[in-house]
Amino acid sequence: MQPLDYDALIAHADVEAIYVATPHSEHADWVLRALRAGKHVLCEKPLGLNHPEVMAMVDAAADADRFLMEAFMYRCHPQTHRLKALLDEGAIGPVRQIRASFGFSAPPRPESRLFAPHLAGGGIMDVGCYPVSVACLIAGGDPEHISGEGQIGDTGVDHWASATLRFADGLTAQLATGVTLWLENSVQVFGDRGWINLPNPWLGAEQWSFEIHRPGEDVERVTGSAPPLYQLEIDHVAACIAGGERQSPHMSHADSLRNARVLDEWRRAIGLQFPQESARERRPPLATTFSPPVALARPGNVPHVEKPVSRLVMGCDNQPGWSHAAVMWDNFTSLGGNCFDTAHIYGGGRMESL
Repeated sequence: MQPLDYDALIAHADVEAIYVATPHSEHADWVLRALRAGKHVLCEKPLGLNHPEVMAMVDAAADADRFLMEAFMYRCHPQTHRLKALLDEGAIGPVRQIRASFGFSAPPRPESRLFAPHLAGGGIMDVGCYPVSVACLIAGGDPEHISGEGQIGDTGVDHWASATLRFADGLTAQLATGVTLWLENSVQVFGDRGWINLPNPWLGAEQWSFEIHRPGEDVERVTGSAPPLYQLEIDHVAACIAGGERQSPHMSHADSLRNARVLDEWRRAIGLQFPQESARERRPPLATTFSPPVALARPGNVPHVEKPVSRLVMGCDNQPGWSHAAVMWDNFTSLGGNCFDTAHIYGGGRMESL
């Protein structure tokens, strides 16, 4: 095959699946283009710039009836599977606390994708998403409360940050990340009967091991072997597609939506917003649906109104912000909708502004 540009690659009849590995800010656009072309998609983490983008991509994958997975490769590694199985079996009793970190030190260069706000750089998005994902995996659900601290550097993105997640049963997770800070890059899980330490949770060694510590007992070492990490991920995606699956059991759409919500809250806690998330940017609409306009949205005539009005009307009283409103309303207009129910009482005029 001759070298192709991105559009030609997506359109090529012999290409069945696309791996999106662009900077974070471009994930949604290229994932949606690939899905529109009927391709299955593996997309680098984080799946989207924010929860609304991930919501749009998950909806589009269902509309296109194609596989979509966020590329957290460590989720495909047997070390991760063994850890989760042991915790579910009660190897250290009920889990009470989690500590997880992923960070490294890079020179803060504004031209680097790691430090560019318009490319959604910073520690939280680049590597902080790993501790978030493992905490939610171990906890088995959404956190009830999220608090965070961080240092936004001169580049306009977070250079380092920390967060605390509290889950429904009282379990808490302390998370740390950074792109100008060396961290331990490990996971510790603490329960009533002991604790587990994973010294290499993210890069999944081919010969892997971790320790289980129980007071009064010898340290138990859990070991195993595995193929190279990215081979595991690609083989898993290929098997899912061959089996007719539309999402991965290791990294489901619900997992990706949950991660995105937590990352949004973490960034909100430290006051970090990317330029694309501002209404002033006027981003082009996301192609969130590929179906023809639905019958209820087809315009009809209303007495004394010159312009045809869609039969389906969009309520506007519950949008949390510009990014969410834009995705919801872009979707509505792409289905043929053009009528919105709004009033000043909805958010004190905020919904009308959105």
